[in-house]
Amino acid sequence: MKGDITDIERATQLHENAVGLTGDYVNMNKPRLLSNLGVALQTRFDRLRNLIDLENAILSKQKAVDLTPDGHPDKFPALGICLERVSTGLEI
Repeated sequence: MKGDITDIERATQLHENAVGLTGDYVNMNKPRLLSNLGVALQTRFDRLRNLIDLENAILSKQKAVDLTPDGHPDKFPALGICLERVSTGLEI
């Protein structure tokens, strides 16, 4: 598996900070930021096998899907990635 755990931790922290900076208001970048956070959490889960990371990755992806307007071209791919994360978790 690639990536030093320190780098993975730092990337996850930076993504969490980016999501936090958007606050509670809806902004067109927030779904993308949540999606990126989900990827970082999934990467950390792949390395450490901490189920909390997998759960949070799925929640981040679900929030990204929920915030993406219906009919937006990114909604369907975001939903597919979210479902992929769920199936990954079921294969543990």
